[in-house]
Amino acid sequence: MRTKILISSVISSMLLFSCGTAKVGFVDNAETTFVNTTMAEDGGIYTTCVFSEIQFVGKLAMDGTNDFSVYESLSKNGGEQIDSADFDYVPSTCEVVLKNEADKNARNAFHIRGVYQNPPVFILHANTCSEPLVLFEGKKLIAGTDYTFDSASNKILFNEKFDIDKSSFSVNWLTRKRVFSFGNDYDKFKDDYDKLYDEWIKKFE
Repeated sequence: MRTKILISSVISSMLLFSCGTAKVGFVDNAETTFVNTTMAEDGGIYTTCVFSEIQFVGKLAMDGTNDFSVYESLSKNGGEQIDSADFDYVPSTCEVVLKNEADKNARNAFHIRGVYQNPPVFILHANTCSEPLVLFEGKKLIAGTDYTFDSASNKILFNEKFDIDKSSFSVNWLTRKRVFSFGNDYDKFKDDYDKLYDEWIKKFE
């Protein structure tokens, strides 16, 4: 299984969030995936890729010492299931809204599994840059040609379908405090992606 990652970095520190192929006891097809993430700075929980159907939401407390092992555990078993009656999903913002205060713990990591829209739609939460970096299969994609970026909603709509779990891609954007990257199979084109990323980030230094 290839693993997608959502990385937020603050200067030199890095926190890893992961996503990947949905399998554990659910329908497995090219348009089904999962996202492992934590609460954003505003207390929201965002999936980045827009789901048309949420099949499962689970939680698992982080111990603060080896958080990566928490994401690995979530990938395997999904964590403690949150009942479908206890959350809502807002596709227009890709936010999972929890109804019980007990679930709204900043120390929880969350596993969100479902069917994603295809062609994929990504919403870059808290984005502040006018030109996100979109990489696909080793190359930089061009806004207006390969995808549409709406700066008002921070939404990226790809022109063609692709399998999120099998394709190599990386979408990068800035918030006021961090650089976020959401992608899959980065290592396949690591040298190419690193070079393109370095060229892009220099514009904001």
